[in-house]
Amino acid sequence: MSTYRIWVLIKKTVRLGPQNPILVFALIIPVLYTVIFQVLFGDLLKEKPVIAVNEAGTARITEELRRNSAVDTILVGSRSAMIDALKENRADIGLTVPADLAEHLESAGMVSWRLFIIAADPAAAEKLLDALDDGRADIGVIVPPGQEATGEEDRVTAKVFILDDGDVDVSELLESLDETATDAAAIVDRETLKEARRRRPEEMSLTLYVNGESLAKDRTIASASVVGALRSLSPEQPDVEFRQVRLGAGESTTLLERFLPFIVLIAVLFGAFLLPATFLVQEKERRTLTALLVTPVSLAEVLTAFALLGVTLAVLMGLAVLVLNVGLTQPILLLVPLVLGSLLMTEWGLTAGLLVKDMNSLLANVKLFGLLFYAPAIVLLFPNWPQWIARLFPTYYIVNPVFRISIFGEGWSEIDWQIYVLAGFVALFLIPLVLVTRRAARRFR
Repeated sequence: MSTYRIWVLIKKTVRLGPQNPILVFALIIPVLYTVIFQVLFGDLLKEKPVIAVNEAGTARITEELRRNSAVDTILVGSRSAMIDALKENRADIGLTVPADLAEHLESAGMVSWRLFIIAADPAAAEKLLDALDDGRADIGVIVPPGQEATGEEDRVTAKVFILDDGDVDVSELLESLDETATDAAAIVDRETLKEARRRRPEEMSLTLYVNGESLAKDRTIASASVVGALRSLSPEQPDVEFRQVRLGAGESTTLLERFLPFIVLIAVLFGAFLLPATFLVQEKERRTLTALLVTPVSLAEVLTAFALLGVTLAVLMGLAVLVLNVGLTQPILLLVPLVLGSLLMTEWGLTAGLLVKDMNSLLANVKLFGLLFYAPAIVLLFPNWPQWIARLFPTYYIVNPVFRISIFGEGWSEIDWQIYVLAGFVALFLIPLVLVTRRAARRFR
């Protein structure tokens, strides 16, 4: 199998691709469905997510959020008004801010240090200790003999001993500096150290309220904007961690989110199944496949070229659908079911393309077995239906992991068994493809 010949076949197929209406459909149909469902059930015309903030006092957090061009922020007077804004779909995220949060962030961990730098002769060093005792300095830096004390405008890198001001023997300290080749010794007022330790940042809690009908991408943008506002007020860049608390027994999803498996399946079906199948059938109908196989090109190379093109287009369109509808969460993990699902669909498409005689037969079979492709997406659309029915169809293991990752933020530990089943289907359906390919290769000889 030649990589060069496969690449040539891919370029030739792409160049002639516009003559195949399925390629045009593969690019347009997923986007068209996205626009239709966004208009009917989503917020396509809404430009930014909206955050309703209930903040007392100076409203510093609200001011920071209003500086963020990615979100719109409204200030409400009470917690009940904020909840009403969520219920009436005037906001995607609701935030209740404690009255002293901004002041706490601005002052967290900050201590004023007064610096006293002095050359390290014993007499001058004693003056430094007096300055610490009298409260005229909080830190004293002793510079060894022969080194110049630097001004405040200078920037130096030095190895420094740090000690508190209790029982400091200047002579022993100077000897230690010489023996260890240390550049300076910093003597810190003991009370200042205690104050610095006492004023360590404390944990504070924020409650975020989420509109159940808001889009996942809007929730992500709004949450990131809240984190940015908190960090902009704090000199120490606090660590912020959100915990999602699910209220009620069931999982709440919007109608648009429930249509997501259907749209993703369309993108993968057109790109990975129909595109390789129609390319192969057209080559057979035009008898160009027979002519092509007279050259050194093998049937396996033709199928590989069609498969690579179909998988690439299906994965790209699947990602595009996710970006347009809910945004990308855990993109690396999302690639796993998308790539494996595209491989599975491509195997089916190539097998169908080798078995059917013409385009009419291919499209008739797609119509006949189309329900088998879409059945899992239909079942997932109605959460009250028995969900085990969807697991009977191989395409369930394509769309459900994508759905769980994108909408509920699940990780590998929750969807790993579905990925293993999907990989098993890819290996299983490779067998009939190999057998059909060998039979077709003998027929074309």
